[in-house]
Amino acid sequence: MSRWAVLAAVVLSLAARAQRPDEDALFGGTPDAGSPAPPPSEAVRPGGAPDTGAGPGLLRGPGQESRGLDTAPSSDAFAAGRVQEDPLRIGGLFYTRLFLTTLQNQPFNQSTVSFPTLVDVYLDARPMDRLRAFVLGRLTYDPFFAVTVGGTALPGVPASTTVSNPAVVLDQAWLAFDIGHAVFLTVGRQHVKWGVARFFTPTDFLASQPRDPLALFDSRLGVTMIRAQIPWERAGWNFTAIALFEPTQLVGGGYSGSAAVENPGSSGINPTGSTGTEFRDIGGALRAEFAFKNGAVGLDGLVQRNRSPRAGADVTMSLGDFDIYGEVAWKQYSDAPSSRTFDVTTQVDLSGQTIPGNPPIVLPPGTFLPVTSQVSVAIAPRSRPVVQAAGGVTYSLNFEGNKSLTFGAEYFYNSASYARTEYLGLLLVRGFQPFYVGEHYLALSATLLDTTAKTTWVLSGIGNLSDASYVARLDFVVTVLSYLSVEAYVAGHFGQTGGELRLGFPQTTLGPPLVTGLPPGTPFVFGPVNPPVLDVGVGLRLSI
Repeated sequence: MSRWAVLAAVVLSLAARAQRPDEDALFGGTPDAGSPAPPPSEAVRPGGAPDTGAGPGLLRGPGQESRGLDTAPSSDAFAAGRVQEDPLRIGGLFYTRLFLTTLQNQPFNQSTVSFPTLVDVYLDARPMDRLRAFVLGRLTYDPFFAVTVGGTALPGVPASTTVSNPAVVLDQAWLAFDIGHAVFLTVGRQHVKWGVARFFTPTDFLASQPRDPLALFDSRLGVTMIRAQIPWERAGWNFTAIALFEPTQLVGGGYSGSAAVENPGSSGINPTGSTGTEFRDIGGALRAEFAFKNGAVGLDGLVQRNRSPRAGADVTMSLGDFDIYGEVAWKQYSDAPSSRTFDVTTQVDLSGQTIPGNPPIVLPPGTFLPVTSQVSVAIAPRSRPVVQAAGGVTYSLNFEGNKSLTFGAEYFYNSASYARTEYLGLLLVRGFQPFYVGEHYLALSATLLDTTAKTTWVLSGIGNLSDASYVARLDFVVTVLSYLSVEAYVAGHFGQTGGELRLGFPQTTLGPPLVTGLPPGTPFVFGPVNPPVLDVGVGLRLSI
């Protein structure tokens, strides 16, 4: 190579090096020294804000309306402001609790103890103001259990649903974007809250399970759907259309809402199809919201194969210093199961029986043979249609500049109710859903918030007026070390023994017509179940 060629190559190399931007230009300035990512917005948290017209996490600030999906990206997208400099946020939640329940007529050292730990990890990607992807995975573990049993575990009744312990599940995985700034789409597993009541939520049609009204943390899993929202901001209206790919409002999840969510079709929503989910199994839901001067009205409905068609309406409004709300749901029939079949092994007494032979053998006393039988349990189905309604009022006052006190009262009516004598059968068919089996309920609450001390006190009580059983609970939450929440609660059960909130039964021998299929002379013995007296819990919650 000639010296002129070498010289030219050196010059070109130096020119290219001079044109290369430095790392600050490439990555948007000095790194943030590892500052923690903020948590996701309430729209993506379990139990987040009600469904609104903005679409979860779609930021539509001034001057951004003409940018995004309908604009071809330039070679310098960062400088044009169409993409985020740091589009991916990583965070999560660490939540550990210790629960203890004392039972009537049982020694204290035999009290039920659980120590569940919940860890959430999320990835929140926002490459531009009109595009967002969110994934939240969950790890649960309780060292006191080898397996976690779904539904209600009862003495003498085998569990039919188990999951691993520890268990890893997918809570949320969705992609949000818009079409022409007019239609906002969210595709994937997500949380959508409908309804306005605090304790009882009959119109929360898109939730995986009914919510535990006393829990401070909503640990229910999301539901897979495609959601399209069309807001009409000038009129204050919002319209939502949804395609559902999983069943919703499943009954039998237990008090805490943290038990495994059963999917009747395993990987789909068809419990009987052998070829998987069919197109006709996809459900549909609609909702319309209309705002007026002091409140808003919502109308919604849901239709899904193998589920009860339902419709609902809700209203919330302010009247002076009072906030008034109500919602009503109509269902064609109750989704709670009315029958169940399972295997039960019983001991058949063969004492004194003769086995033919030469010579014949007479079995001695105390000879038993285990026999497995398929047992069927059935209770009377509820009358149709089903009407559920909840309504309440809250009143808040501020004092000392940094404290607020809020009082609340709420009533719930449920036409698909059960008598106290039916609770045992309802437990056996796994249709017992706490706070949704009685006909009349009343809930009262008082919440004291001190922003300076970073403390919250919540005193709440719920009564099943139909069977005269009650539960009262006091919660205390304080934030320490800026990020760590320390929680504690104590709850007492009182009222009629055997009622819903003091559920207990003596040892009972069951037979027809409730239980059928057992061999003659082999009764099914159930129980005993001791009623709860006192619940105590502490917890630590850290947003990562």
